Amino acid sequence: MNKILVFQLVVICLQSINGQSTNSTLCQNKYGNSLNGTCKLVDDCTGAALVGNCSNGFICCIPDKAPISIAENSFITRARFFKFVNQTKRTQALYNYFVQSLNLARANQVYKAAAYFSQLIDESNYFKNLESGVIDNDLDANLGNNETQDGTRYQGRGAILLRGKKNYYLAKSSLGVDIIQNPEMVAFPSLAFRIAAWFWLNNAYVITSNNSATKTDLGILADGTYHNFTLLTYSLTNNLQKLKDRTNLYDSIVQDTGYGTIKRGFGLSCNIGPNEGFSVPICLIGENKPYCGCEGEYEMRSCPYGFLSNNKCRGSSVLKCCVEKCSSSLDIVILMDSSGSIGSINFRKEKDFVFALLDKVKIGENDTRVSVLDYNSVVYDVVTFNSTQTNETIKNLIDKIVYSGGGTNTYDALRRANEFILQEENGMRSIKSGVPKVVIVITDGGSGSLNRTLTEAQRIKDRGFSVISVGVGNINRVELIGIASTPADQYYADDFDKIKLILSGLSRTTCQQPATVSIESDVKATVEKNTYRYYRYSIKEALNYTNDTLDSFTIELAIYDGETELFYSFEEETPKSDDEFLQVEDTGPDTNFIENRTRIERSVRNDKEEAIKTKLYKINRPQNGKKDILYFSVKGLSELNEYTVFVHSKVISNPETTSNEITDTSKTSIKETSTSTIATTESSSTIIVNNLFLFILPLILMIKF
Repeated sequence: MNKILVFQLVVICLQSINGQSTNSTLCQNKYGNSLNGTCKLVDDCTGAALVGNCSNGFICCIPDKAPISIAENSFITRARFFKFVNQTKRTQALYNYFVQSLNLARANQVYKAAAYFSQLIDESNYFKNLESGVIDNDLDANLGNNETQDGTRYQGRGAILLRGKKNYYLAKSSLGVDIIQNPEMVAFPSLAFRIAAWFWLNNAYVITSNNSATKTDLGILADGTYHNFTLLTYSLTNNLQKLKDRTNLYDSIVQDTGYGTIKRGFGLSCNIGPNEGFSVPICLIGENKPYCGCEGEYEMRSCPYGFLSNNKCRGSSVLKCCVEKCSSSLDIVILMDSSGSIGSINFRKEKDFVFALLDKVKIGENDTRVSVLDYNSVVYDVVTFNSTQTNETIKNLIDKIVYSGGGTNTYDALRRANEFILQEENGMRSIKSGVPKVVIVITDGGSGSLNRTLTEAQRIKDRGFSVISVGVGNINRVELIGIASTPADQYYADDFDKIKLILSGLSRTTCQQPATVSIESDVKATVEKNTYRYYRYSIKEALNYTNDTLDSFTIELAIYDGETELFYSFEEETPKSDDEFLQVEDTGPDTNFIENRTRIERSVRNDKEEAIKTKLYKINRPQNGKKDILYFSVKGLSELNEYTVFVHSKVISNPETTSNEITDTSKTSIKETSTSTIATTESSSTIIVNNLFLFILPLILMIKF
């Protein structure tokens, strides 16, 4: 074949393929006033991406104003923005509009910025759909629709979807843009993000009490807690699947900024019988997260924020009345920072915070034991495990600490806790007792040596003990993260006046810390009704850090009194019964992929000689993404329950394969693709490349030969 002809065919092929991502065909939008645009893939459209008369999955792209010039946001940086929404021509053009909107919404704090970002991402399907294409009823009085075509003309549009004639009129009045006659303009980025900020500040009904909801700034609910985030999301949607998606985004964004995980939080006080509790968010099924759940009894039918006229809960349906218990016996070491930067007034507040924390646990020789160290340039033993273990005695000893100021030798305090306090000869209970060991570090700044501090914290964690960090004020965030055992074990408050706001979460996190189960050792304990005790079993330690693999376990649960049940996980540190979780309801097809948790395969036998009921739980370790820790919990089903647990292991020698050589495929990306009414480039690029290769390769071979 003529080489020139072959070359021309290649050029034609490339032009054809290039045209698949940017079609030169002119188009008009389907809804609103007719506008002229070009058929494009949504990711290539920097203007209004509207449903139009295009084919092959293209949208009708209408040009918008040139993107504004604005400084990069310190919380949602360009890199972070593209991490969560992917970097395309469209998102590159939209970033500046987003930052302008963020500023207009006064989201000038990390939790507010993260909440705003997560809500807008899900409202607009990752900024692809600023026009929803979802048609409301023409005569929906709640939306202000009262004429034919109102549902179509005033459909959801914008970065926060503006729905209904009533809201279009309100936005027109506030922003001075005639979107009544030109409703399609709401889908233009230059206006869509302005409307989102206006809606956030002025147009959402917010529930904060049992009183009537009022229109106010949604940002007042963006405080880093899941409880208030559920109320914030409820102001925009009551769809539980959307709550689940937005919460995962919110938590991921907060973690990415270095602020740890979001916390649970709590709301209004309530009662279950004679017992006082608080409104807390219950976990949705499949979402056993540290920021949700009740460690005690909760009432499924309770509605802490009242009822609507249709007898449904007012406010998010995940909020329930919870009476919390901390029945776990713990060995707690509290490190109190008394360095010069704190000052005597704030040190008094730090003492009050520790007093309030002590009131959350049951202190006693056979319950929770407490040790306290005071540190600045020097470390002082205030309370040891051998001290008299009563709440009053410990508080009196703390109250006698004289503030002296000095440096911040956090590393010395951690070393003292590890080498002296956390030793059996000094009152710490044996590892075999199954009592969790928890170190709580309170600090208002960076230590004298970051490396030394992180090294000493790691030495404690290497023993299977938990470390919780509490930062107040202008702290070193890298240090706070490095000290803590997990992101959920980090707490932060702006100043000592706000430190008590984290008290509920901190006390709950402390009570949830798992105890280390020693190899080939019984753990005997008691547990109250509807409460849990948590455990961790190190597979590496069971294998003595060899190249063997451990693929199956049997946990023996011997019950001496009452009735208990056991739950396990290789992912979740606090595995629980299915009964503790709420189903995702009223979400249509969105619920199809949600699966119920698999119950444990078990056999039960009775030992008649000793009248002890024993349950044997057979557990197989997942082959994909093998984990090094087995977590399990024991739940009390009777008023008082006494039991012993023992982990049997079956070791399979396989020197050629180690667990760290197997790829972990259980992790999911934060950039999950959502169903969209506008086509995306999800698979088109792969098809294009494959077609190009199949077409050009023969031609190249023809030229060569």
